[in-house]
Amino acid sequence: MTERNRRTCVREARNSEWGQLIDLLAEAGLPTADLSNDVNVRFYVAEDDHSLLGCVAIITYESNVLVRSLAVREGHRNEGIGTQLLDTVERAARDHGARDAYLLTLTAESFFCHRDYRLIDRSEAPAGIAASTEFASVCPVSAAFMKKRL
Repeated sequence: MTERNRRTCVREARNSEWGQLIDLLAEAGLPTADLSNDVNVRFYVAEDDHSLLGCVAIITYESNVLVRSLAVREGHRNEGIGTQLLDTVERAARDHGARDAYLLTLTAESFFCHRDYRLIDRSEAPAGIAASTEFASVCPVSAAFMKKRL
């Protein structure tokens, strides 16, 4: 079995994986300072038989979710892992009653556009999303603000 043919599984992260998640996000250049494992954030991971390959998180604000921290380990990008992760969190959000998903990105606007997210003005952010640390202070105002109807 080649490296590219290994089976990838996406599941909710375990508390014991917190350190690995933070390391993966730091390697990808994504913010971690505002994260702690007691915050209302649900992480999902992609793994194969050997290691953690990627992660993504959602934070629920009433009928909306903020998608954040989507990262795929170098060497495993362009294998569909990011899409698997995003599909999983969108399904989980819908299952929990969310109607819309929002996100901020500095580098992956094209990736999200290809997955039906659209650019919107920051003034259109729902109150909960606008009050989030990521929206209010972690991501600069130059970050693309995007929305998808779930």
